[in-house]
Amino acid sequence: MESKNFDYKKLKKILDKENISVEQLAKLTGKTKKAVRPWLNGTTIPHKSSLEKILKVLHITEESISKDGISMKNMQYEVISETLDYLFSYFLPFFAYFSKNNENYQIKQRMNRLNTLSKLHDDSIQYRSSKLLFDKKITLDKQLFSIIEQIKDYVEQEQFPWEDMKKISEDMIYALALEKIKEKDENIDSYSLYRQTCITSIQLIEESFKRSTTLLRMLGERTMTDYSNELLYDNQALLDKHIVDSHMGIVANMFLSNKKLMSDIFVNELDKYCYFSEYYLQMYEWNKNDSSATNLPIPSDEFVIYLKWKIYNISDEEYAKLILESIDRKILSKFDFDYDYDINTIIIEIFDSLIPLMIYESRLVCLAYIKEHKLNYSLELLCIFEELPIQWTKAEEK
Repeated sequence: MESKNFDYKKLKKILDKENISVEQLAKLTGKTKKAVRPWLNGTTIPHKSSLEKILKVLHITEESISKDGISMKNMQYEVISETLDYLFSYFLPFFAYFSKNNENYQIKQRMNRLNTLSKLHDDSIQYRSSKLLFDKKITLDKQLFSIIEQIKDYVEQEQFPWEDMKKISEDMIYALALEKIKEKDENIDSYSLYRQTCITSIQLIEESFKRSTTLLRMLGERTMTDYSNELLYDNQALLDKHIVDSHMGIVANMFLSNKKLMSDIFVNELDKYCYFSEYYLQMYEWNKNDSSATNLPIPSDEFVIYLKWKIYNISDEEYAKLILESIDRKILSKFDFDYDYDINTIIIEIFDSLIPLMIYESRLVCLAYIKEHKLNYSLELLCIFEELPIQWTKAEEK
């Protein structure tokens, strides 16, 4: 707020209404009573920084202590709003009508020519036009050209600040577009947007496999890392391969940057996308065996076991045995049990390894197995299962 717009009478009225004394205002603004008192009788005008402090501590707007009751920000907002009203109420409809008028006229003319040719060749096909199409380039069209020419001439004047106005107009359109997007997606937070982007890439990978018998065969043969002669001569398969690889890169980078997102997708979505899951597992294993390759992110070694169970159809008993032994080894290697540990501390420490057990089907299989082999595992592992949000009776019902 500019100092010259300050109205001391309005500020005094607000202070009286709120029962705020000179001493209190001085304390709130970090000034002395001697400095504040002249503000309220019009002897001196607060500095701009002091006015901003007053607005902040009293929780009031510029208009409430401004002489004309209008702040510069509001004036700018009103000017922008008025400009946008003109833009959407007049200018854009004007240019839209100009464009549509010419487009429809050209369509009408072309249809007439085709109909004429059809008659000459005794062709029974006749094209019927919509009533919305313009039959003639009437005077209105000339008026449109005239107006546009006037605008063009005005903008092309040497003194017209074309570069500045172009930048301002682009900023206006960008700001408006951003506002509309926010209105449309106001309830979508950044995590949801990242998640949806990740799911979209996974879906595109899945669809690429489904429509390409070549890629499906390569996936089954575990030769997706090879660019065989067959693939090089099959343009569609090659295109699908590029789609798969590019979107796999997007997914891998998003997993690397957001561990929560990776765990969420692995637990809640992978069962829906079997081809993506199998390819991801293959790429993970291939990269792990190649010292020059960057490892694909995965929540834990136990999730690799889970994926193999789901994809390669190893038996439930073998799966449960492998994953429980892996988890138990981590418990025993991380903790010295000469000391007492709270079970929640252990869960937090090996949380990533427990992620597969958060998947309902996986938990049931492991609970059923561990119930029959309790003596093979540590007491801590048994306690962890008791802490998980699933009951023993669930396994018994299976």
